[in-house]
Amino acid sequence: MAVTTLGFMIGSSRAFGYDSAVTVHYFVRVDSLAEVLTRQNNFNNHPLFSALSWALSRGFGSSEVAMRALPAVAAGCAVGVLGWAVARRADNWASATAMTLLATNPVFVSTSREVRGYSILVLVAVAGTFLVIEDRPGWLYAVALGIGIGTHLYALGVMTGHVGFLYSTNRVTQRWRTSLLGGLVMGSALYVGVLRTMVQAPRGREFRPYFPLNLTWELLGGATIAVLATGLLLGVGSWHRRSTVHAPVAAFAVAALLGPWLILRPLDLYPRFYVWVVPAVAIIAACAVHRHRRLALVAFLAGGVALWAQVPTWTADPLAAREAARAVASIEGDVCILGWSGEAVMAYIPGGVRLGPGEAVNGCAAAVVLLPDEHPELVAAARDQFGTETVLDGAVTPSLLFSHASGGR
Repeated sequence: MAVTTLGFMIGSSRAFGYDSAVTVHYFVRVDSLAEVLTRQNNFNNHPLFSALSWALSRGFGSSEVAMRALPAVAAGCAVGVLGWAVARRADNWASATAMTLLATNPVFVSTSREVRGYSILVLVAVAGTFLVIEDRPGWLYAVALGIGIGTHLYALGVMTGHVGFLYSTNRVTQRWRTSLLGGLVMGSALYVGVLRTMVQAPRGREFRPYFPLNLTWELLGGATIAVLATGLLLGVGSWHRRSTVHAPVAAFAVAALLGPWLILRPLDLYPRFYVWVVPAVAIIAACAVHRHRRLALVAFLAGGVALWAQVPTWTADPLAAREAARAVASIEGDVCILGWSGEAVMAYIPGGVRLGPGEAVNGCAAAVVLLPDEHPELVAAARDQFGTETVLDGAVTPSLLFSHASGGR
């Protein structure tokens, strides 16, 4: 299962999505490691992951496959470690259940195919939780936690969950305090160069009333049958584990959602930020299968449906960034890539392309709008300026190229 996960995550030749393109353009294709650790773009820099990707690009380049390898390897390791850990405490059927539900979860799969650190966050959550359950404080846990926090700040949620578990089981010792503090210090140190930029970033706030429903949908499989089947497994698994559910752990689970959603209300709040919860879902479902082996069929049904629903996304380019880059390569003068998605094209044209808002179209030799439906005002401005409109339809979302050349469609 881990090898299969790794294979299809790396093997696709699809173009960079927006998130991947931002990482590659701003944090990988730079001259020095110092730039990687001191640059930020709307919280898109996962410092440790960006640093590792920058180092790998020195030897293997920054193509889609090369850049996708690190997150895919981490994803494969996360699936393998989870299966091994569950098998140690349960049986092979429970292990297969946990691996299946993690490896086929849409949030886990999609984030692990982007050039971001989410799969490393999941790997750290799995490995760190195993060390906590086995009561193994020490340098290994501290390093794992440091890697998680240095990759993504939501690893602080993982750490908080571990603290809740330790308190609920009366395992808070000096060794654990030292391990937790060491991991926190190591991870936080990687943000020194970008902290000021992050604090001053005017990201705004917005309440998303349906976020809990959207999050639940994605965590349980992202397709109706998968959600119902996984929900059944969670109900059975939770019932059998009810005697070991302690108040601090339950309180953490509620706070992890309600804190950001109701109190912080960040403008950027997406289900992928909670991808580290997917292994917990898989483990609870595995508990159900451990007690009732026939429920393994339900788990495999959930995983199969979730995986099948994702098949169309494996090779389809999410944005027409590559096609747009080819189309503007021979155009002399500044090419404006309009809208917030413009960085996706920048990953294919290092330098020589000017980003610009709608009012800057007048100075451009050509203009591209990758997401026309989201930027109608930019499309209107470009139509007023240019005589030719070309549809770039080589991706899931067609894009528009505006120029003064003839022969558009």
